[in-house]
Amino acid sequence: SWADPNKRLSCIKKFFTSYSNEEGYIGDTQIRRSFKNALIEFSEFNPIAVIGIITLLKEKFGLDTTAGIHMLDTSAGWGGRLVGALADQRVMSYTGFDPNTKMREAYSKLSEIYSEQSTTAVRMFCKPSEELTRSDIEKDVDGSSGFSSQFDLLLTSPPYWNTEKYSNEPTQSWKRYPDLTDWTIDYLFQTLFKAASFLKIGGFAAINIADVRKEKQIKGKVELWQARICEPMLQFLTNNLQMDYLGCVAYPIGSKNEPMWLLRKTCEVQTPFNRDSLLLGQDENWKKLEKKSSSKKDMKRKVEVFNKENPEENGVENFKNPISAHWRGALELPSNHLQL
Repeated sequence: SWADPNKRLSCIKKFFTSYSNEEGYIGDTQIRRSFKNALIEFSEFNPIAVIGIITLLKEKFGLDTTAGIHMLDTSAGWGGRLVGALADQRVMSYTGFDPNTKMREAYSKLSEIYSEQSTTAVRMFCKPSEELTRSDIEKDVDGSSGFSSQFDLLLTSPPYWNTEKYSNEPTQSWKRYPDLTDWTIDYLFQTLFKAASFLKIGGFAAINIADVRKEKQIKGKVELWQARICEPMLQFLTNNLQMDYLGCVAYPIGSKNEPMWLLRKTCEVQTPFNRDSLLLGQDENWKKLEKKSSSKKDMKRKVEVFNKENPEENGVENFKNPISAHWRGALELPSNHLQL
């Protein structure tokens, strides 16, 4: 991105228009932040985490891997979870969806590279996950293909609204749904509704997504705003889809941790997806998905107070960290689960 002169200029402008303090000083923090906001940043999912999550679900919550598991990924991205599935002999099949048509050849090459060492059957669909259909899932399902029309595990990492722009194709969710409410309902909820319908009863969902914190320039001042994604998503999964919330574990990326939300399917939902009822069924606070964010210092203080008042939530065996504490108090994956 730095090779693009327009994006370089955007970064430089950011230095001088947004981050100068009263003394006119621009420090390292301001420079790093301007890069992050001017040059859209995204990262690849660590394949080893796939093995860790499957092991965690097996040991803590009883995921049955005896006959091999069938895995669904509605946001295949750069192929990190695909590689993890290929590397784990417990994964019998991997079905991935992603709207980025430029990744079609890359997915084929990844599967080919690991074909001699892996027994995992792979099928990929370069289409938006909210358009997932039963005919897609039932494609190639026969006695010898290794695929199934029902899944044991949904393991995915949806894009973080408009902060991850993988391509400029019109099928990208940030292009289709620039409004946060539309994106939440028509993309995220629709995708999860369809994906959950293909999970076996007792099957698991592990979803890596976090609230988005973005800067806005309002009346000449830079303010930090938060796009609420996690809480509405969990309310939808537990209330509308009647899934059991198992807890949250921290998925380490570099020096920070991101949340991996764990849920279990308990029943088949008979009610069809209804956008209007979702809007009407939510309170006013839910509709205000964007709000001014607390500073990092305030967030840290709130978490410290919560942990002090609720010491039992810090136990290694307790995975049910409440949503109110958000994911900053989430548990690390045990180190031995992150080893191949």
